[in-house]
Amino acid sequence: MPWRKLVLATLAVLLLGTLVHVRAEAAREPKAPWGRNHFPAFDAYVYAAMAENPSVFTLAPWGYRLLTPLAVHAWPARDPVKRFERVARLGMLAAAVLLALWVHALGFPPAAAFAATVVLLLGEPVAAAFRHPFLAEPLALATLLALLLALERGAAWGVVALAAATGALAKETIFFVLPVALHAGWSRAGWSGALRGAVAAGGPMLAVTALLRGWWAPHLGSGSGPDLGVDGLALAAVSIADHVDLWWRSALLGGVLPLALLGALRGGARALLARYGVSLAALLVLPFLAAVYPGEAGYAGFFSGDIPRLLLYPLALMLPLALLAVDAALPQLRLRGEPAPPVGSRPPLAVVAWLAAVAVVVALLLGLDRYRRADLSGPRDGPWVLGFTRETLRAAGRLERGLAIELDPTLQRFAWGHSDAAGLSRLRWPLRDGWGPLAHYGIHDVRLRGASAALVVPVLTPADLRLTLRLAAARPARLRVHLNGALLGEAVAAEGGADSALTLPADRLFRGDNELRLQPLPGAERVRLLWAGWERTRVTER
Repeated sequence: MPWRKLVLATLAVLLLGTLVHVRAEAAREPKAPWGRNHFPAFDAYVYAAMAENPSVFTLAPWGYRLLTPLAVHAWPARDPVKRFERVARLGMLAAAVLLALWVHALGFPPAAAFAATVVLLLGEPVAAAFRHPFLAEPLALATLLALLLALERGAAWGVVALAAATGALAKETIFFVLPVALHAGWSRAGWSGALRGAVAAGGPMLAVTALLRGWWAPHLGSGSGPDLGVDGLALAAVSIADHVDLWWRSALLGGVLPLALLGALRGGARALLARYGVSLAALLVLPFLAAVYPGEAGYAGFFSGDIPRLLLYPLALMLPLALLAVDAALPQLRLRGEPAPPVGSRPPLAVVAWLAAVAVVVALLLGLDRYRRADLSGPRDGPWVLGFTRETLRAAGRLERGLAIELDPTLQRFAWGHSDAAGLSRLRWPLRDGWGPLAHYGIHDVRLRGASAALVVPVLTPADLRLTLRLAAARPARLRVHLNGALLGEAVAAEGGADSALTLPADRLFRGDNELRLQPLPGAERVRLLWAGWERTRVTER
C-alpha cells in the first residue's frame, strides 16, 4: 500500500475511533450506580455473571452468546463496568472499520464508504448499544460484517469458516447472513460453489451452536422461545400495531430507510438485492421478534426499547442502498464504481484459517465446563441470577478445598432494594422453591411454605458429604430428604430445633447444582430451617 493510502487509512481509523469515543461518552450515564453488584437491566446481570465465569453455563438464551463475556473476562481491568465499556467501544470500532471496508468492496469510493460508516455511528442504534454496553451487539455486528467482507472479497473458504465460527460465538444473528454465503458461492462456481459456501459458513456455525446449545448444558432447555403459533403471531401483530407510536421513528433510522428504499428502485441495486436482500429483510424483521416471546405473565409482550439497538444490523446492510439513492440525486459525486477484485485463495492463509476455525470448535469442546447449572429461567431477577451463580461456584470451590459450607439465616440477610448492593454475598442462595416467594431475599426466619422445599448443594468433584440440618417445628415432626430425586433418609424437627446428620453419597452427586429436597411427613406444622451445613467426610485408609 502506498504511503499516502496508508496515512489516509490510519487517519480514517483515528477519526472513527474518536467518533466512537464521543458517541459512547454521550450515551454514558455519569451518575449511574453501576458496579460489581449493580447493573441497569436483567440482561446486563446475566452477561456480568457470564463474564465472571464464562466457561460455566448461566441462563438461556443469553448464556450461548459467549464472545462478549469472554472478551470482558480477558480484559485487563478490575472494574467490570469499565471492562464492558472498553469491549463495547473496541467492538464498535472494529465494526465501523469492517463496514467501511465492506462498502468499499461493493464498489463505492473510500470517501463514500467512510461517510456511510459515519452515518452508522451517528445513528440511534449505536447510541442505544452504548447506553447498554453490557450486551452483545458491538462484537456481534463486527463478526457479521467480517463474514460479509470475506464473502464479498472472495476470500478463501477457510477465512469464511473462521469468521462464521467466531460469529456463532457472538450471537445467533450470524445465521441471518447464510443466504449471502450461498449466493457468493454460486457466483464463484455455480452449484458446487454454493455447496462450498454452505459448508464453509454453515458448518462452523452449526458446530459451535451444537456445542453451546446441545452439548454444554443438555439438561436445560433453550429458554422461553418465541410463540410462533397462530395465537402467538396474532397477539404479536396486535401488540406491534398497538405500540406503533413507540417504534415508527426508530424504524426510519434517521432517514436511511427511506433512502434505502429509493436506492433499491435503481437498476444498479439488483445485484445488491440479489446477494443481500434476503438477509436484509430478515434483519429488519428481527427487532420485532420480541413481540412473539411470551412475557412473564404468559402473554405476548412488546419490548419496544430493544428495537433501536437491534436495528443496528439492518442499518449497516442498507447503507449501500442509501448511497445508491444519493448517487441518483447527485450524480456528480460519482459514488458508484466497480466492485473490488476478489483477493483469491492463498493456500497458506486458507490452511491457517481452516485450522483457526477448527481451533475455535476444539477450544469450546475442551474449555466449556459441563457444570450442571440449576434452571434459572422464570421471573427476570438479575441480582439473584448474579448472586446465585457467583456464590454457588464460590461454595463449590470452598468445598473442593475441604472447607465447610453453611446456610445461617441469622447471618445471611439480604433484601434487594433495601440492603446495600455490596452485600449481595449475604444472599440466601441455597434456597430454591418451597420456602415462599423471594426467599433468597429474606431477612426473617426461613419457613417451609409448600408441600416440599429444595436446597442447592453445589459440587465440583463428587465425594461423600456430611450434611447437617437443624430444623424446628411447632411440635416434633419428621421430613423425608431426597437428593436429586432419590430418597436419602429422614430428618427430624423439634420445637427448639433438632439436628439431623445425613451422608450425601458421591454416587448420587454430580458436578453442578445438586438438589436436596425436604418433604414433611403428615402432621408436620410450621417447619423452620434454622441452619444447614455440609462438608466432605474424612476418608481414612483401611
